[in-house]
Amino acid sequence: MLSSARAFSSSYSRYFSKELEIKTALLHILRVERLPEEEVVRIIEQLKQKRVGYGADDIERYFDELEIEITRDSWKRILKRLADEENIFLWFQFICRKLPYIAEATPSFIILISKIIHKVKADMTSGFLTTALVDIGMKDLELGLKLFEMAATSDDEDLKLWSGLFLGGVGRIRPDL
Repeated sequence: MLSSARAFSSSYSRYFSKELEIKTALLHILRVERLPEEEVVRIIEQLKQKRVGYGADDIERYFDELEIEITRDSWKRILKRLADEENIFLWFQFICRKLPYIAEATPSFIILISKIIHKVKADMTSGFLTTALVDIGMKDLELGLKLFEMAATSDDEDLKLWSGLFLGGVGRIRPDL
């Protein structure tokens, strides 16, 4: 009788343990789903209302305090909205910090980079963007090469001038290329 009770208890706990794992996984999936656009707008408006410092660390702390997990796709939309702001310089360091995280060889990413370049190209702070583009090439050589090719062959003359930074990152890791 005792061995039957132990077997039942063991089966019971395995069943509920597995069920708990499944529920936890589902909650995680729900939590990291793409943020609705209204939520992205709300987060940015709330950020603008707060008088946080405009260094990347201060803005990063703001997002950390939200206690929500932000997916890569949601970061892309957040950064695009911040780049659309009239005064990009309030968010510029933060945007540049996040660019390597969201980098991808897509037209939408190239458009975002182009938009940022046009807003900051004549400013001394553009060095943050220089660093971000080089970092992208260093972090993922194949991506850096693809982004270089996309930017260098675009119709945007300013983007063409900056395209070499992706290649510069690749060259730092693989100078033989």
